[in-house]
Amino acid sequence: MPEGLDLILHWFHVMAGISWIGGSLYLLWLARVLDDPDRARRGESGEPWLVDLGGALLIEKLGPGAGEQARTHHWFKRETTLTWLSGFILLVAGPLAGLAIGDDPGAGWRTALLAGAATLALFGASWVGYDHLWSSRIGARPAVAGGLSFAILCGIAWMLAAAVPGRVLHIVIGALLGTLMALNVWRHILPGLGEMSAARREQRRPDEGRCALARTRSIHNSYLMFPVVVLMLGNHFPAWYGHSLNWLVTTLVVAAFVFARHVVATGGAGKWALFPALGLFAAATLFVDRDSGREESAEVGAVPFSTVRTIVFQRCQSCHSSVPSDRRHAASAGGIAFDDPAAIAALGVRIRAVTTGSRTMPPPGAAGMTENERELLGRWVAQGAKLE
Repeated sequence: MPEGLDLILHWFHVMAGISWIGGSLYLLWLARVLDDPDRARRGESGEPWLVDLGGALLIEKLGPGAGEQARTHHWFKRETTLTWLSGFILLVAGPLAGLAIGDDPGAGWRTALLAGAATLALFGASWVGYDHLWSSRIGARPAVAGGLSFAILCGIAWMLAAAVPGRVLHIVIGALLGTLMALNVWRHILPGLGEMSAARREQRRPDEGRCALARTRSIHNSYLMFPVVVLMLGNHFPAWYGHSLNWLVTTLVVAAFVFARHVVATGGAGKWALFPALGLFAAATLFVDRDSGREESAEVGAVPFSTVRTIVFQRCQSCHSSVPSDRRHAASAGGIAFDDPAAIAALGVRIRAVTTGSRTMPPPGAAGMTENERELLGRWVAQGAKLE
């Protein structure tokens, strides 16, 4: 994809996403305020009509301007569609196209189309499973259904980790959660809005089951917002997605920010959720930093590959990856990718030459490599560049 078009698509996707999620956070706060049972006692009037915490909210006002509110759901619907569509195009044209290996110019697009079809199949299967789970009797017990949903997400992440590089895993999990949000809007929330609008026109009671389902899926969307944003930003940090247990790190971060959402959305009533949120985030951070703590002991003995892997992921893989996070590279810089541990070992001599010999890598302005890290890489190669 031409760099200019890629940049425009990224801008568009980010701005559409900010509009959708930012508006949703505002509506989440507004709904909590308007649902306050003490409003009547304080003499406040107006009817809060909650339809979609992640897509639409209608408030009936007493006085001029009430009719204008009815048109707000159209814009929120477009935000949802445009955010998802631009994100999927970027996913196919970027990370999925980068899975191709070889010099054939057409290989990237062929791989991207096949991977895109497989990704759509994964998204579709995930939606069917999620929708049926939460529509079943189990869905009436949110704690059980939530725990089961998280276990399934862990399984999906684990399987993806065996098939794709860490950055692709990170992005695909974020896109999967975003797809569930979008389908919640299209399949349940907007139909709920339509039912409520029709009921008001026909002066009848709306279908309570459909409206309750719309509200439930709105709440689900509000829980998925934070993880989606975090995963979108996290793909720029190789230390997170490059870990050998990246699937576990990714799912721990998702769980941490689900609890963080509970704190934000419920105010004082949900302060307890702050403790599991911090605990899960700390656990993910410990996984990422675990190998770095071994450097001191490695200075007087054998350098473990776990230490080398951490250094390479933090300092090198933003450029040298099949799907580089540095957008200046459409493919791995110099045709060298460090996604596979075997590739790191095979290129050990070359790594030592440019990090401790010529010291040309990482290049000026890139992630700074410390003197201790250069020395560790050199000693690891001298010790035989072992994968242990």
